[in-house]
Amino acid sequence: MKLHQLITEYQQRERIPNPLNGGEVPQEVYDFMDELDEIESEFHNAVHNHVTGGDVQSRIRETRQEINKLGKVQNIDINKLIPMEPDYDKAHTDSITKSDPATVYLHNGKYYIGDGNHRVLADYNKGQQQTSANVINVQDIIDRTHQLDLDNI
Repeated sequence: MKLHQLITEYQQRERIPNPLNGGEVPQEVYDFMDELDEIESEFHNAVHNHVTGGDVQSRIRETRQEINKLGKVQNIDINKLIPMEPDYDKAHTDSITKSDPATVYLHNGKYYIGDGNHRVLADYNKGQQQTSANVINVQDIIDRTHQLDLDNI
């Protein structure tokens, strides 16, 4: 699809192409998202020792908090980040003044924006070269899952 046509379609939806990926999400990102879903699911089961029932949303929130604890907040070059979203809401991005760090997953030497696409783009649109991110190494999630599984035996 030609970029002009793509931009027109996004503008009609009041969203514009993500400048970090040209408005397109490569297949490798979808593959990573699928893999991350499986890894997070295994981590969730290990954290909650395969508990079922009860308040699922609370357990999911707790799982996310535990995963976030595995990360380290650091400044990272925006041009190294791979977004998982093809477009964004410019009005929302323009309204961001100060925010929490984005969540970025390091996997196979690549940095994927897991949460905070608009926060990263707010910095990018201000001409900043770096953004603050909680960088979580996916291997650390896998290692912690194995440790929790061993603890639960």
